[in-house]
Amino acid sequence: MKIFIMRHGEAEFNAKTDAQRFLSLFGREQARRMAYWLNKKSINFDQVLVSPYLRAQQTLEVLREILVLPKNQKMMSELTPGGDPEWISHYLKTLAKKGYSSVLLISHLPLVDYLVSEFCPKQSPLVFHTAAMTHLDLDIDKNETSLNWHITPAQAK
Repeated sequence: MKIFIMRHGEAEFNAKTDAQRFLSLFGREQARRMAYWLNKKSINFDQVLVSPYLRAQQTLEVLREILVLPKNQKMMSELTPGGDPEWISHYLKTLAKKGYSSVLLISHLPLVDYLVSEFCPKQSPLVFHTAAMTHLDLDIDKNETSLNWHITPAQAK
């Protein structure tokens, strides 16, 4: 299964709670840039998993403007910044066993870093800029995961 882990775009700081922070104009542009880059790759996603936090939801909205994505995403409270990477890893492996072939996950720091470490423990820590994305390949039969690429919006051309 292909796993695409994306951090939300840049968010504003003026909100009543962390969960209510919304994307800045620059954050929307970052997400748009990533969506155009992904569109060139012709990736078909079977499932979209997204944090309930506003900035992650808005990142997904921007992606939907450009990409063809499954209509029903799964909003998961486990994808908030303090989520449990081991639990999410298990959940993704369950999806792989059910036949899902490509999943997009939109979340936050530090969870996105922890997820990559959970799947690829020998991988050096990545720098997850806002709207950056990592592509992992999960071989469920061998219980192995490899890192294919990691890209930031500034690198996406």
